[in-house]
Amino acid sequence: MTSSKLKKTSFKKNTIALYECENKNILAVCRDGIYILKETKDRRQFNIVENYPIKDVFKNQKKDVSVNSFYEDKKTGAIWIGTNMGILKGTRKKDQYSF
Repeated sequence: MTSSKLKKTSFKKNTIALYECENKNILAVCRDGIYILKETKDRRQFNIVENYPIKDVFKNQKKDVSVNSFYEDKKTGAIWIGTNMGILKGTRKKDQYSF
């Protein structure tokens, strides 16, 4: 039996779901937002290449918003994010998600 070891990385956010994008970047759905990560060559670090804070998506809310769940529609590429304030749909356009 082989043993596997967890390796620490530079990404320290409370992560709900991870998804590998077509370009090998990682989409990380976290309690405070959505991050697109690019892994470094040594596979120990992640650079944030895109950041979508939940507080920016819900600018007019008076309550704190947190992410609870995530779903990716494989047919359309849309992402659905469940929050304590409702459901968000994100679509990819011109190398960015719009909500």
